[in-house]
Amino acid sequence: MAYNNFGDGGGNYDNNYTTTSYGAQGGADGGGFLAGSQDGSKKTLRGNDTLRPITIRQAHLAEEIHSGGEISLDGSEVTRLTMVAEVRSITRQTTSTAFKLDDGTGTIEGRYWNDTERPTHDDDGNPISQDLDAVSTGDWARVLGQIKFISNKRFISIQNIKKVTDKNEINYHLLEATYVYLYLTKGPPESLQSNGDAGAMQGLQTGYGQASTTNDNLKNVSGVAKRVYQRLLQDQSHEGVHLDLVARELNLDYAQVKRAAEELYNENKAFNTVDDDTYAVLQD
Repeated sequence: MAYNNFGDGGGNYDNNYTTTSYGAQGGADGGGFLAGSQDGSKKTLRGNDTLRPITIRQAHLAEEIHSGGEISLDGSEVTRLTMVAEVRSITRQTTSTAFKLDDGTGTIEGRYWNDTERPTHDDDGNPISQDLDAVSTGDWARVLGQIKFISNKRFISIQNIKKVTDKNEINYHLLEATYVYLYLTKGPPESLQSNGDAGAMQGLQTGYGQASTTNDNLKNVSGVAKRVYQRLLQDQSHEGVHLDLVARELNLDYAQVKRAAEELYNENKAFNTVDDDTYAVLQD
């Protein structure tokens, strides 16, 4: 299923869980990276955002790592999501349009903020049709957006919503969301771990690295640093993982994880990304 014709915010998404490149725009909330440079004191990374297919139930299971910060699901950061759901109701307001979404696994509110900079008429004064305008109550729609929290209430901040015209897309999305969930929680299928499909394995291993060479690469670091490194390897967002999340998942003190991350940094095995407490693996 191609998403790159999805309008604003779409990306180069294929059937593997990989990344979408937003280039210099960096994402709607400035959370992506701009094309960076290395100044010798901080290693930076060009801006990519993940685009993950999920269900509404998964949206309710996602956790906010810290207030106004990253969202974690199944141990991986989720920056952008896509879901397919039935529109149960639409409430249009001056500043936004609210959608009640239901995909059979749960319900959630989606909110599309009216963009005053988006043109509503062409040069001849004719109204420009928006994907939003084609969606009505009772329609199934594909949503692209982010999980947000206001006063401890979660909702989907919608970047784009588009009516589903092919009902096969509903089942396809559920299968794809299941595949990504199983891949992140159980690992790749055994068939992909063999040598029979090296090309597919290479595509699916984005962000994971080669586990067989991990021990050789970490001869000079502590056991805690090796555990932290293994956790960082699981991140596919290219934006890194906040050390608070690493500490919680590994059941370690934050100070231990921080020292381990600095140890990996000094060995050129990891680097900090958006701030001093978010790290990603530096692949050889």
